[in-house]
Amino acid sequence: MVDTYIFIIWLLLAFVISPFVLLKRKKSEGKKVVLFMQSKIGDLVAQLPLCRELKRYAPTSFITVILTNPQLRELVKYDPHIDEIIIWEAEIPRLKKIRILFEMINKNYDWSFNLSSQSWIDFFVFLAFISNRVTLPNVSVHPILKLFYKVSNTKLVKYEKGSYSTGVYLSMLKFIGIEHPDIRRQLFVSSDNQKFIEELIDKCGLKNKKYLIGINVSCANKFKQWPEQKFAQLIDMLLDTNKIEVIITGSQQDRDVSQRVISYMEQKDIFDFSGMLTLGQFAALCKKLDLFISVDSGPLYIANAMGTAVIDIAGPVETKEQLAPSPKVKVVRPLDLPCAPCSFVMFTARECRLGTKRCLEKITALDIFNEVKKTISDL
Repeated sequence: MVDTYIFIIWLLLAFVISPFVLLKRKKSEGKKVVLFMQSKIGDLVAQLPLCRELKRYAPTSFITVILTNPQLRELVKYDPHIDEIIIWEAEIPRLKKIRILFEMINKNYDWSFNLSSQSWIDFFVFLAFISNRVTLPNVSVHPILKLFYKVSNTKLVKYEKGSYSTGVYLSMLKFIGIEHPDIRRQLFVSSDNQKFIEELIDKCGLKNKKYLIGINVSCANKFKQWPEQKFAQLIDMLLDTNKIEVIITGSQQDRDVSQRVISYMEQKDIFDFSGMLTLGQFAALCKKLDLFISVDSGPLYIANAMGTAVIDIAGPVETKEQLAPSPKVKVVRPLDLPCAPCSFVMFTARECRLGTKRCLEKITALDIFNEVKKTISDL
């Protein structure tokens, strides 16, 4: 009911303000563009190609990226296609939000792209008098919100279940005149981060090791989590080859999980980097890895974007939506389960509707080890 009242206010304001916004409308030259990005790592990695394609289409354009997760700044601050980064945290004071609004009005943006699926942003950019607006709304759109979009002339792009996410995001650029964008994903690493990783690898005695494999043992959505004991079994198998060194990765919040995995292992000669690296340093590490193994998680998509060979313990996830197509990508999921995949970008599952998690429980450490042997042929 509260949403209904809010959307009615938006609609009434749209009727009042729309004529003034229309008077400001410009030709679609893409001179000043602002993009509101998703707050999750994997989604951001999938969305960044828009900045590159906008610059390719209009090299002199000014591109602002707005992030609601300050940690993600590490992934974008060295991107040569981005001119400005604004951090919009949920807790920022109301006065600062108003100041950002007036700053956006003064900057006189030509286009806005809302990739966050948060409808309040569509109203915010309308108030900022940005005359060309494109949004990717949530799956279910309130009828009054639909009317607001129509009255305010906000362009909509629909996300179809099972679609490749980067392709969907890039399709938003058709309104600016970009018809055949490059779907390739890219991340840019600083020389300082590369140097840090080189020194860390050298310090750990890993510089001349034959094969270096990174393993991410945790994820934010615990429904996608592979059992810790199986990670321990897999790492023991890899170390038993005497040709592989394993680095466990993850955030500070993942450190308890990584320590439990190590406690289940027979071998303890393992390098645990969880909680040690920024996202930028992790991206630099991926360039040094021969292979990265993970459940569906942000680090998996960073490694994928860096061109590292990956094995995705997919479980319930529709990998066609998020993983960039590549011969370096291996997806592991039982083939005999009609219930999988059940988790999608716009329809994220948080628990198993059957209560079994068979899509993950049926995957063994040997299954993953066999995929490793296909990737590294001389094991």
